[in-house]
Amino acid sequence: MLRPNATRWNSLFLPVERLLRIIKDKGEGAIRVICTDLKVPMFNPGELAFLTEYAVAMSPVAQATNILQAEANIQMGWLLPTINLLTAKLDRVKLQLKYCRPLVDALQVGIKNRFGHMTEDPELIAAAILLPKF
Repeated sequence: MLRPNATRWNSLFLPVERLLRIIKDKGEGAIRVICTDLKVPMFNPGELAFLTEYAVAMSPVAQATNILQAEANIQMGWLLPTINLLTAKLDRVKLQLKYCRPLVDALQVGIKNRFGHMTEDPELIAAAILLPKF
């Protein structure tokens, strides 16, 4: 099992995603056995619902981050399309959330504050237009 750490933002997302995948593939009983063996409380239904929403909300962020931090085939032209797609995905995801809407709101504000001015940068726009992928 992956364990969260302070140096990588997705070190919390990845274990949550893994936990939910185990529950989906093998059922809650598999996690219940592990929790019993480790003498830790099992997640209650509300906690599992929250973790499920957290994974749904953070999945687009994880995908965008993976694209932008790639070591191969990455150019400046990827930035604006990736940010625009991330924003659109967060808009769609937010509609189905109950617990994590404030998280998505905070993500959207952060993205706008960090990248908003870049959407009008002529060099970044040209880079996106000239990238054959788009």
